[in-house]
Amino acid sequence: MQGDVSAAVAVLDDTWQRRARSLGAGAESNLTTANTLGATLFAAGLRRDGLTALRTAHAQSMSLSAGHPVRMDIANNLRIAERNAGG
Repeated sequence: MQGDVSAAVAVLDDTWQRRARSLGAGAESNLTTANTLGATLFAAGLRRDGLTALRTAHAQSMSLSAGHPVRMDIANNLRIAERNAGG
């Protein structure tokens, strides 16, 4: 799906929703998908949707330990997106 943002977003969004239903919102693999979806949306110019996904993932990642790599990656992507969006 490289180069086809809308197809990538559709697959990521579907995967995120399915994993949330089957594994729970705070599952590590679900959070990783949410992080990728948020970053992809933001990079594709869908900043509001990207920020929403990243903020949701960030809130859900609080169930992971403070130094957990997935939690840190989500926080970093959110920080970058907020800085680039102007807050």
